[in-house]
Amino acid sequence: MASFLQTPRTYYCPLDMVFETKISDHQRERLQRPTDRAWNWPVDKEDIKVGFQVGLSGPGIYSVYLDYVIDNPMSECLAVSTDVDRWADWVPTCHKLNNMTAELGKNDWHQVGQIIIKLPLPLIPKKYKVREILLSGQYFTDETDKDALFMTFVTHPGDDIPIPKGVPAECRMSMPDGISRIYPVIDKATGRHQTHITVFCDLDPKLPFEGPIWASFINWLFSKTVPFGMKAFRKQAKVVHQKNLSTTLSQAIVDYARSLFNPELLFRAGNQDSLPVSEHASDEEFAN
Repeated sequence: MASFLQTPRTYYCPLDMVFETKISDHQRERLQRPTDRAWNWPVDKEDIKVGFQVGLSGPGIYSVYLDYVIDNPMSECLAVSTDVDRWADWVPTCHKLNNMTAELGKNDWHQVGQIIIKLPLPLIPKKYKVREILLSGQYFTDETDKDALFMTFVTHPGDDIPIPKGVPAECRMSMPDGISRIYPVIDKATGRHQTHITVFCDLDPKLPFEGPIWASFINWLFSKTVPFGMKAFRKQAKVVHQKNLSTTLSQAIVDYARSLFNPELLFRAGNQDSLPVSEHASDEEFAN
């Protein structure tokens, strides 16, 4: 995989690419758990739900719904998610190539990342095993829903960003739509400060596979990789806490979020290290 890695370069996003900092009714609806029976649910537990449906938003497009609680406060979660250099440490099969970040406005922040994904598919042709995607994300707050931080993420046009050497042009995936909702919570049983995240996205992986066998494989893949990624995310958040790490972007968001939420909830409870880990956020739970 090392042959795909390149020296990070910085690109600046023009202001006319900034999204509207208001959540639409369509996006709000997508953040509710889907009830259509056509949805598959590889993981359906109290504090982690993973669902997907193929073809909902177009042929070959995967609609994915995630709802989960991270057993870390919001400041630590943002420090991990905005540090593109660390994505490869917690996102299964994912490797960072370029990181482009620009802070825009008083209450919206924009970030672009170029990543590649190596799919664990031993029985498919080699040309389908590696995929590349440019994701453009924007964190923002919404006047009609002040109880959460939102993030939209879609495919960056990428005309000025070359595809990495060795990755076929047809491997550039697209994400036509994505929305997430993030807010701090307290575990009622333990008192730990946690973060609740809901995500809905449409992804075109540019893979010409369909049918029940492929659907079964995707179901298995989601059931393994998402819990594994969450466990790895928590480990990175622990490193963030121990080393007091942050990014310029996460600091800006947290500073603003102090006026949005109870500031204490954004950070660890004073005795959080001595509190028992939530039953649903334990490594044993993910392993089952």
